Amino acid sequence: MKTVVSTDLLVEKNFAMEIVQTFLEVYEDATMYTLAHKPGEILGPIEQRKITSSFLTHKIKNEQDLKKQSWLVPSACKKLHIPCSTDLILNVSRGLSQGISKCDKPKQITYLYDTAYLPGSGSLREKVFGSMVKNWAKKSFEQASEVWLSHESYQDFVKTGSDTKVKIVPPFIHVQDFPVGPKGVFDHNYYVINAESVDDILAEKLMRLFAKKGTPYIFVGQDAHLERLKTQEKQNLFHGYKCNGELAPLFAASRAVIDLTKEAFPTFALSALSTGRPVISTDNPFFDQKIKENSILVEKKPEEEIEKAIDQMDSEFAQYDPDQLHNTINKFHQARFKGEIIRLNP
Repeated sequence: MKTVVSTDLLVEKNFAMEIVQTFLEVYEDATMYTLAHKPGEILGPIEQRKITSSFLTHKIKNEQDLKKQSWLVPSACKKLHIPCSTDLILNVSRGLSQGISKCDKPKQITYLYDTAYLPGSGSLREKVFGSMVKNWAKKSFEQASEVWLSHESYQDFVKTGSDTKVKIVPPFIHVQDFPVGPKGVFDHNYYVINAESVDDILAEKLMRLFAKKGTPYIFVGQDAHLERLKTQEKQNLFHGYKCNGELAPLFAASRAVIDLTKEAFPTFALSALSTGRPVISTDNPFFDQKIKENSILVEKKPEEEIEKAIDQMDSEFAQYDPDQLHNTINKFHQARFKGEIIRLNP
């Protein structure tokens, strides 16, 4: 069976790449199609596949570039045609790649992880063309035979035909990569902040708060949007993207992890809980009651409530049971997600 795995971008490491890689682990002979590819940036099994990209490869270097150039995506998808000889297309979408053109024959299964790559409202061009691109993106789901949604909240965004099957398939974390840290070894005296979940204003406020408290902290994750804060003396506070092997000990030794991801899958928060460390988070839609009860939630405006949440964590962090925190996230084990893919393989 000739199989293609398609996705929006292959230009920088992020959690969506782990989902792509999981599809490739099941379909070992699959080739790849993407809107833009930056060779050498992803590495691992993905780079070992044959990768075909669109003309946007010469224009897109990161997520911000894609948002600025989103008006070109419908044209790029039309010209990036998946061969008619393909039997199965497995598409991992962050809002756009479900529209890569194909013949009627191939069966397409689209997994909508999130809508992070939809156009924003920054530049005038984004505002003018944003509505057009979003309408095109919604309609593009009609070419899928089956649509998997990471969360039910995305149902309103997806427009499908009457025969299209839609199901909820939650994402995963590599639970085995984030074991509970050894007891009595760490001082738990610093915070890890998910840089991707804060803007520069809130990040700056966190820097001032921790400086006032004298509490160590680091930002981890893609942080290009925080460039203004990365001055010479603060550069060492920004650690950028880290793989699971690097994240796990950072989480396990921390006092707590701050992950203010509002709607997207909260990989930082769940991975931290897996290592037995408590989290400060917003009320994320992926949290069930058990996770909420074992977290300090910022209910309304983070910039107004974050100091109170940190004070509470400073006084309570030692009361959390690491094994209990770990057990709250078992439903997000990769084996469950992989099982859904294996069931597709005849």
